[in-house]
Amino acid sequence: MSEVAILAAKYGVETKALANVLRNMSDETVNAAKENVQITATRFQEDSLGKTEVIMGNTDAAKKGKLTRSQAGLPDYTLAYIIAAVVIVIFLALLLKR
Repeated sequence: MSEVAILAAKYGVETKALANVLRNMSDETVNAAKENVQITATRFQEDSLGKTEVIMGNTDAAKKGKLTRSQAGLPDYTLAYIIAAVVIVIFLALLLKR
């Protein structure tokens, strides 16, 4: 029983912390909207409760409701893809020049 109580306490703390973060994000979004300021607030968190992805705001990005890879804490390979494409084009140009 004591292990269950410990887990319940741990999950309770994590739930309260997440609720506070969400409340703060919501308050900031509402305040920005009142001041006619554009805002996009994002949060990605993975803990013992699972994965939580949140996006709030009054911008087009927020309206889409999708976190970018970097906002989700994932690597963004866009630059690597561009460099690889340039290298391939140069290689093909040299190959076809012969």
